[in-house]
Amino acid sequence: MTSSTSENYNYANAINRNLGLFSELEQIKIKNSTVAIAGVGAVGGNYLITLARMGVGHFKIADLDIFEGGNLQRQAGAFISSINKNKVDVMATMIKDINPNVIIETFSSGVTPENIDEFLMDADVVLDGIDAFQIGPRRLLYKKAKEKGLYVIISAPKAYGATLQIFDPKGMSFDQYFNIRDTMTRAEQIAVFLLGLAPSIFTKNQ
Repeated sequence: MTSSTSENYNYANAINRNLGLFSELEQIKIKNSTVAIAGVGAVGGNYLITLARMGVGHFKIADLDIFEGGNLQRQAGAFISSINKNKVDVMATMIKDINPNVIIETFSSGVTPENIDEFLMDADVVLDGIDAFQIGPRRLLYKKAKEKGLYVIISAPKAYGATLQIFDPKGMSFDQYFNIRDTMTRAEQIAVFLLGLAPSIFTKNQ
């Protein structure tokens, strides 16, 4: 990041149009918040960019994937110039170009048993942008977040709308909500997760 870019950045000016939607005190809280985002592809990448533009001051992002040609039609960080590059590195650069003062920690191995505690450390809230078929890392994320008293939010695209589930650490666990059991096969766990995401409004009445 060049010094001229940093010199051109003014936080108060950048978030000025948030005021009214948020109070000044709420905006300060947003600036001082740490958001952990697991997965920064199609869903998580848009979480990240939107929250950076809102003025969040600290991010922790995890993704083990690289950008590929098939990502170009939907992922925020997918450009010809980013093909074959680590998603977390590309997205970190993009966020620094929005706010050069943002603090962003990257986890290029994704969410793993070895790094999950570090990933969640000091986070205020967790956002789930993990690929729909990666059920193991997702279960780990929710289990550890609940243990640490952290809320986890997931909003998945569905038909022409979106789902929204917010997991309170004092409430029902991820596995309980989706009725996922260790005795299930991986395919069965993925199936009940995908079915459980969709509320009844997306189900066509016969």
